[in-house]
Amino acid sequence: GQAALQGLYDPDRVRGPMLKRGGAWTPVSWDDALQTASAKLAEARSGGKSIALVTDNQTGSFQRLSEAWAAAAGGAHLVYEPFSHHALREANRRTFGVAAIPNYDFARANGVISFGADFLETWINPVGFARGFAAMRARPESFFVTVEPRLSNTGANADEWVAVRPGGEMAVALGMAQVILERGMEWGLGPGVAEHAALLDAVKDWTPEAVERRTDVPAATVKRLAETFAKARPGLAVAGGVASQSELAVAMIAAVNLLNYVAGNVGQTIRFDRTFNYEAVASLSELQRLAGQMADGSVGALVVYGANPIYAAPRWVGVAGAIGKVPFRISLSPVLDETSDACDLILPSLHALESLGDAEPMRGVYSLVQPSMKPLPMFDARAAGDTLIALAKGAGFGAFPASFGDYLKGEWKAQHAKFGQGQDFDTFWDRMVASGGVWEEVSGTTPGWKTTPAFAAPELRGTGEMALIVYPSPNLFDGRGANKGWLQSIPTPRPSSGCIPAIRSRSRPSPAA
Repeated sequence: GQAALQGLYDPDRVRGPMLKRGGAWTPVSWDDALQTASAKLAEARSGGKSIALVTDNQTGSFQRLSEAWAAAAGGAHLVYEPFSHHALREANRRTFGVAAIPNYDFARANGVISFGADFLETWINPVGFARGFAAMRARPESFFVTVEPRLSNTGANADEWVAVRPGGEMAVALGMAQVILERGMEWGLGPGVAEHAALLDAVKDWTPEAVERRTDVPAATVKRLAETFAKARPGLAVAGGVASQSELAVAMIAAVNLLNYVAGNVGQTIRFDRTFNYEAVASLSELQRLAGQMADGSVGALVVYGANPIYAAPRWVGVAGAIGKVPFRISLSPVLDETSDACDLILPSLHALESLGDAEPMRGVYSLVQPSMKPLPMFDARAAGDTLIALAKGAGFGAFPASFGDYLKGEWKAQHAKFGQGQDFDTFWDRMVASGGVWEEVSGTTPGWKTTPAFAAPELRGTGEMALIVYPSPNLFDGRGANKGWLQSIPTPRPSSGCIPAIRSRSRPSPAA
């Protein structure tokens, strides 16, 4: 949002390349910096060591450049996001056979039940989801229910908040599915269908009464929600956020998948034809594997761009200690964050508002990103793609175009072949720059139900009376915005008990208040 401007004009932004000497940062020229970095990369390759490239989820041409760069260097490209939605992808793989994040069509739904997914704040695509949600709410008969232990900003927009014990979201979803199957209200499945019997057997122990004992949610509420949801046709149940941060996250999301399946929402409001581009994002286990390789000396050089794993990754992954054992570390970050400070060389990249690029956020969506301004003269930065290409040429690996701009145009020749409409490439490119990109119709099969995982009741560890709930900030997200004063100044209710008190009046407060 508007706070992005603070990153552009940030006085703490790195002014130019810096090399660490004797533990202190020293400014160097781009020529010297690239020569040093290229020599270290070549040394790692000649010594039989791998070169690791760690980035955030860029998508589009930069993602493909990163993959090609890492392959040419004889190393690996790891995409790290603190919120990788790995549990969601894994649950979809097990239950639907598709390890992807589908498009959730809020606009088409007649009712929504959220199991911890803050889809109006930080979950996957809050801007797009908000637009669809607004379209749904324009219909008077629509409804929105939130099932979560903590009332989120998203939940504050609901017609009803079902306060559940932490970890009890799965039980409520299974209880609703049990009622729908028991009463024969499912979509396309009847008592005479073999799948009906198998699914009913899988949830037979999750009766509304059993759910009440485990969650404190009244059995009557579970039955009412099940009936209302089954009649919505199509409805939409979403799960994630706080509810998907436990060891049982995959099972919890699978339970909500089952609820959607028996209610007939798969292929209606849950569509796998236009999936979100998260397939390349690594899981924590993959990050831990890379940390192990860095720790045992297998990695001779590390290049990091757009990711800050020392700050964001859990301590048990061991990233901080592992990075310290890599002989040479390069950061392309424009700011001196925790991971950059652990590096030996910083080659600062341009801000997003100064950069040319593209993005493919969803299947079939190809968007061009134009710089909104010339690079600020007080910062001696370069495009990250140009830096990667320069490093590859200096270290003697790979065959890349002269610049990232050339690479970008080369990648868009594939779109020209599909959408060129008989135009030459230059005319097509100008049209894409003017329009912002191109969107194609996509098709896909509606997946059926594959397997039903075992659903075990969650147990809270510890003996205290309160449960710790960790959730992403709608202002700071995973913490990457914590260095922006505008975001830090946004007030957030923080009572000493951690519970937000009920607001009894919506009248305007007095100026004194």
